Parts: sequence; C-alpha cells; structure tokens
Amino acid sequence: MAINDSGPGKQSGVKEAPPVLFVRREMLKKFKGEIRIETHTLLTKYVAYHQKFDGTKPLETELIDRALVLAFERDIPFQKFLGNVGGKATTPDVSEGERGGGSRS
Repeated sequence: MAINDSGPGKQSGVKEAPPVLFVRREMLKKFKGEIRIETHTLLTKYVAYHQKFDGTKPLETELIDRALVLAFERDIPFQKFLGNVGGKATTPDVSEGERGGGSRS
C-alpha cells in the first residue's frame, strides 16, 4: 500500500497510510440489514477516522460496501468459485428477484 502524506489533517513530516476502506463515490443499490452493536460502534468510529484523513464523511453503507468488496477480493476460495483467481471480484449473474446467501432464522 502506498503511503500518502498529503491531505487534510496531516501533521507535517508524518507519513500516514490512507484508510483501507477508502471510499469512492459510486452508484449503490439499497441494502437493509442488521449488524452487531459492537460492529456498528466500530463503523461509526471508522467514519470519523475516514473523515479526519480525507476531509469527507463517508456514509456507513459506503464503508460496508467497500469492506465487502475487499473481503470478496481477498477470499481465494470465493474467487475460485467465481472463476476469477488472481483478479478483481466480479459480480455473478443474479436476477433481480433472487437473493444471495442464506439467512438464519
């Protein structure tokens, strides 16, 4: 990962790596879900961390999206399942009415 020493909130002479979940503004699909309280607390703190680094306040959903993308890209067995070993995550064909994964009831 490249070190970036420019941007808001930087102390002179101190190099700081950008947040791992650096958000790019893109079109997002609506998603509703629940997460553990502890995870939400950390997510809220990560929003503040990202804002301090970049000067922009990402939406929680943007950070969740980015975290999932990184998890999918780094999950080698999942990449093999997708037939995309060593590359970027691809979106499998799923029709609008289908749901991915299972749910625990």
